[in-house]
Amino acid sequence: MQLAGTPAVVRNDAVLDLNWRLGSPDAAIGVDFFSVRWSGKIKPLYSETYQIYTSSDDGVRVWVNGSLIIDSWVKQSGTERMGSINLQAGQLYDIKVEYYENQGDARAKLMWESPSQLKGTVPSSALFLPSAS
Repeated sequence: MQLAGTPAVVRNDAVLDLNWRLGSPDAAIGVDFFSVRWSGKIKPLYSETYQIYTSSDDGVRVWVNGSLIIDSWVKQSGTERMGSINLQAGQLYDIKVEYYENQGDARAKLMWESPSQLKGTVPSSALFLPSAS
């Protein structure tokens, strides 16, 4: 839960829609008691208020542009959370998602919605590595 120490695995995920069930992200990681941090940039299509959603089993936190918009760092089973933030079309915003797995099923999903956009998983076309400009 502390996301401390040297990462056991470093990789790039195209989207954040992962369901490990009773497994883990990698053979180097046990099936319980692990944590993950994703970081990069997110680029909205519209200038409006976005609802950012997570669906996770267990804890999850989301920061956009340095603002903590979802803080659900608790043991939970299949729970959806939502936070809102105003975004400008075409602008890159820092995004950081932290997740921890306690025991049992493990999954994490990042979604968004706005007045002009139906709710859905944030697509890879809207996500960029931290070095993107």
